[in-house]
Amino acid sequence: MLCANFGFLGGCNSSLRHLIINLNPVNNNLMGMELVEVRLPTSKKETPKDWFKNLLGAFDCLENLWSKKCNTCGGVKPLKEFSKDSRARSGFQTYCKKCQAESISVRHHNNKTRQIIVIPDFKNCPGCSVVKPGCDFYKKSSNKDGLQGWCRACEAKSRRKLRKENASRETVVVPDFKTCSRCSTEKHNSGFSRSNGNTDGLKFYCKECDTVRHRKQKYGLTDEQFNALLESQGGACVICKFVPGPQDGPLDVDHIHETDIVRGLLHRKCNRGLGLFKDSVDIIGKAIAYLNSPDLGIPYKKWLPKAIKDKILIAQNYLCKICSTDLHNKKACTDHDHLTNMIRGILCDGCNTGLGHFDDSVKLLTNAINYLNGGVLF
Repeated sequence: MLCANFGFLGGCNSSLRHLIINLNPVNNNLMGMELVEVRLPTSKKETPKDWFKNLLGAFDCLENLWSKKCNTCGGVKPLKEFSKDSRARSGFQTYCKKCQAESISVRHHNNKTRQIIVIPDFKNCPGCSVVKPGCDFYKKSSNKDGLQGWCRACEAKSRRKLRKENASRETVVVPDFKTCSRCSTEKHNSGFSRSNGNTDGLKFYCKECDTVRHRKQKYGLTDEQFNALLESQGGACVICKFVPGPQDGPLDVDHIHETDIVRGLLHRKCNRGLGLFKDSVDIIGKAIAYLNSPDLGIPYKKWLPKAIKDKILIAQNYLCKICSTDLHNKKACTDHDHLTNMIRGILCDGCNTGLGHFDDSVKLLTNAINYLNGGVLF
């Protein structure tokens, strides 16, 4: 611990008061001695909190001036290179941060390479000070007992608090380069998705690894299984036969909803189009019949008069012309043939957008029906 002598200069009526701190090292490893002058608050605008900040700043300044010898590497380094330890007499650990990091790295490696990890049945969580079953802790093979230090609830609470604090920052300093936690490759920050909740404003994994992790987590599909399925499809979308290039994202994984069964890999437009048509062969069949039917003979305008739109809706009984959704108090979209610019009908937002994803193509919609009727591909 560092010894400090405090003294005041100036009388009670002085316009400026100072606090002189004489910090004397009591540990032989600490070198140097400083007199620090800290200005005390002298006006109503200044508070004891302002003075305390000045005092802390003085201590930070001294930490840069003083040095200490590391008992591990033997090097004499500034105090800022040592972690603080209230239990030590000097107030700092006996080994520097670099030696500490190397020691932790070796210990974690030795723990990870163990063949057998004895996980305790119960463990005390330092976060909530409650003894809980081992299943209430996340696994961590690098730790001695094979478990995280805090329980799942405390870990989640701590992460939420940290992410909230990070997200509320006005300025986020994003590094130019970052190493991906999965592939251990250093990449430019453009190779990572943004995440203001993280300290550096970037996700832990690069975009490629994050996609692989998401597929495994959501669909149970490993990278090897994904590549095998892609190869079986000839590297193209099953419906539109789109082959992604180097600048394109990977094909989407399509699955049977409310199950974990993967059907195949689709172009993003085709995958979203199926979702908009609710994966329904019946609705897609009606969409094909709708595209093959004659138009209404009314030229399309971006701002169609309300009287004309109401007339079309009345003729359709206020129902979507494809899925028969009631269009009262819902978004009603005026659909038209992009080649002839003639109105075909009024659709719900889902059917109108779904046609757009399939490029108003009867062939693609037919391929979609064949795909849905083809059963499970993988």
